[in-house]
Amino acid sequence: MLEIIKNNRTKLGAIADETTFDESITNTRDFLQAAADVNITNTSFANGTLNFSVLVSNHSGHKFPTSLPSRRAWLHVKVTNAANQTVFESGAFNSNGQIIGVDDNTDGYEPHYTDINNSLQVQVYEPIMADTDNKQTYTFMQASKYLKDNRILPLGYKANTPANAQPYGEALNDNDFVGGSDTVAYEVSDLPLGDYTISVTLQYQTMSYGFAQDLYKDDELIEVALMKALDSSTTNHYETISTDTVYIH
Repeated sequence: MLEIIKNNRTKLGAIADETTFDESITNTRDFLQAAADVNITNTSFANGTLNFSVLVSNHSGHKFPTSLPSRRAWLHVKVTNAANQTVFESGAFNSNGQIIGVDDNTDGYEPHYTDINNSLQVQVYEPIMADTDNKQTYTFMQASKYLKDNRILPLGYKANTPANAQPYGEALNDNDFVGGSDTVAYEVSDLPLGDYTISVTLQYQTMSYGFAQDLYKDDELIEVALMKALDSSTTNHYETISTDTVYIH
C-alpha cells in the first residue's frame, strides 16, 4: 500500500517525498518480517514418499496476521528435483494477485489444514466473515461472526480465552495449532529415487484477492474506481515474511 501511494503521490496528494516513503517501506518490511517465521522440520524420504512438516511461529504479541479481515498470510511450498523441475507446489501466486487453488472461486474459502498432500490444498491464515444468514461476506458492516479464523495465535494464548477471541473452524480442533505456532504436515508421493529441494515461504497480503474483487463490484463509485486503477497498475501484490530451504539427499 505504501508503494502504491508513493508511486501516485501527485494524484493522491501525498506530501512526503520519495526518500521518506522509501524509509517507511523499509521499516514496514522489517517490522513485518520480525512478526513470524517458518522452519521445515521432520523430513523423511522412503519408498517414493517425501514427508516433512512446516512450523510457523508467531513472534508478535497478537494474532498473525492481525487487524483488518482483508489481510491474509499463506504457505508457498515447493519441491524440486535435481534437474530443478517442480514436482510439487502448493500456494503459488500469479500476476493477477491470485493464489492458485484458492482464488479460483471468490465465493468460497480455503479450509484450515493439518495435513496437505495435494497441490490444490493451500494453508491460508486468515479470518473469513459471515453475515447474519451465515453467508460469507467481505463487507464489515454486514459481518456478524467468523466462518473461519485460523490466524496464528500469539505466544501465551490460553485455552480458556473468551469465545470471541478463539479460533473458528477446523483450527479449533487442530492439536498443534497452539499459542505461538502452527505445524502443517506435507506428503509428496510417487517420487523416483533422487535428490530433492524443499522450499517454504510465508507470504503476506494486505488485501486478499477475494476482498478486492468484492470491493471492485462497486467501481461506479469514484473512490473504488481509483483504488481499482491503482491496484491494477502495481506489480507488488504480496510481501515475503520468511523462507526456509532443506535439501534431501
